[in-house]
Amino acid sequence: MTSSTRRITPTLRRKPRRERPTIRSTGLRIKLLRESLGMTQLELAERADISRTYVQALEGNRKTPSIKLLGKLGNILKVDPGSLIPSGGDSGGERIYLEEIFDRNSCAEYWYKNRRITEKEVEKIEKLISALLD
Repeated sequence: MTSSTRRITPTLRRKPRRERPTIRSTGLRIKLLRESLGMTQLELAERADISRTYVQALEGNRKTPSIKLLGKLGNILKVDPGSLIPSGGDSGGERIYLEEIFDRNSCAEYWYKNRRITEKEVEKIEKLISALLD
């Protein structure tokens, strides 16, 4: 083919991926904890002495809470305020090994939806995971 008769093929462009919320998001942590307590945004706002729209902005990661507000939120949501702050980088490609999470040598406590998980329950969870993957 000559340059004047060359076909031009259209280039397909992919739509940019929407980021899925991850637990590494301060806003998502606040939202999940609030919902696990059966609390509305308005209730959280009133208890923290902020507006409901500010709570909405925090949960949507459009605003970053001050250290003082993190302390209030931690107390209201019944967690350590430091646990509201994501740790490490948000690379998205990071591997998490469940064996490390369930490490018996660790002195960590296991919690789910504001409830402490007993050692026996942790063992059951490990067995369930193993059964699912076998």
